[in-house]
Amino acid sequence: MQQPGRAAEIKANGIGKSFGSFRALDNLSLDIGRGEFLTLLGPSGSGKTTFLMILAGFVQPSEGKLFSDGVDITNRPAEQRAAGMVFQGYALFPHMSVEQNIAFPLKVRKKSAAEIKNRVGEIIERVGLKGHEKKLPAQLSGGQQQRVALARALVFEPGVLLLDEPFSALDKSLRGQMQAEMKRLHQETGTTFVFVTHDQSEALALSSRVA
Repeated sequence: MQQPGRAAEIKANGIGKSFGSFRALDNLSLDIGRGEFLTLLGPSGSGKTTFLMILAGFVQPSEGKLFSDGVDITNRPAEQRAAGMVFQGYALFPHMSVEQNIAFPLKVRKKSAAEIKNRVGEIIERVGLKGHEKKLPAQLSGGQQQRVALARALVFEPGVLLLDEPFSALDKSLRGQMQAEMKRLHQETGTTFVFVTHDQSEALALSSRVA
């Protein structure tokens, strides 16, 4: 997508997606500014998650073009895009420890053992998981699992972080705490954030722009 550590500027031109006879997205055009915190607000079934999956490279659009920093990435596979994603259910590897889960994207990118150790240590500190490195996901609270998912998505310094309703499984008090954490991480990293929710108050509390 772009060089690691550099926030991405994204442009979607006329993106559409059909799954058989079902039309999930129709002629979506959207500009996402570098370092912006954009929230996609809408009810379930409105195509928000489909668009995130297209941004990540997990789903190919039926029509339209997607650009990152002016480069056409429409057909570029997910592993060649600097996009981190936090799924609604976190999608942690249950047999891996916290530090192994977080290190996974760096191992896929064939980073050195020294770099992996340094980056994992830094991000664990940043998201408040110090002391939990050796635990398995099942030994963590919901909020801690979400922090692992965030750390894993940020550890390779993506240009854009995609968040698919990451607070939906949390109770109200923890949700407020994690919203504050998300805003802090956005300010610290300067990464472009694209956040999906159906909660209007959540969208307004977090975002620099709502679409």
